[in-house]
Amino acid sequence: MTDCNHCKLSKNQKPLTEKHQEHCSVMVVGLSAVKSNDILSDIPLSNKTRSGKIISRLEDALKQKIYRTNLVKCLPLDYFGKLRYPFHEEMYACSIHLDDEIKIIKPKHILLLGDMVAKFLVPDIKRPRYIPLESHGHRLPSAGDDVNIYAVHHPSYISRKGTVDEYVIKIIEAITGAPNE
Repeated sequence: MTDCNHCKLSKNQKPLTEKHQEHCSVMVVGLSAVKSNDILSDIPLSNKTRSGKIISRLEDALKQKIYRTNLVKCLPLDYFGKLRYPFHEEMYACSIHLDDEIKIIKPKHILLLGDMVAKFLVPDIKRPRYIPLESHGHRLPSAGDDVNIYAVHHPSYISRKGTVDEYVIKIIEAITGAPNE
């Protein structure tokens, strides 16, 4: 993946990826990489970001490692060098890497963070909520039939709304199938 040339984004910054390739039962998929000064040790959705801190809260509550990744691995910048949303073509070009990650990690639960990720990967969903998508017949081809897919609000949105505790509880309940104490 570090030598990927499916789009031009790798010219902005090499792919930002999770370093371990071990099995994790939960995977979170964000939209795209952020600017990193240390590409060798940074990971997607790191604790340096508000979103990453919320994912860490999920990890702590679940008492297990969560594999963190992005749909687009490289940094999408506009003409002026500012972070922008990735184009559909960039998401499509990079989605093969996500498919590979899913096959390697073999998660039981995949959280799609935010509208753009959810609508790209599962085009016929309405809006992200806290509900498992498998009850509606949605699948990710690379994930297999025994993987639960959840479209949820992006953690940065939840952070701005101030409902982080409720967000974490609802996701844990969906993953574990039991009310969180």
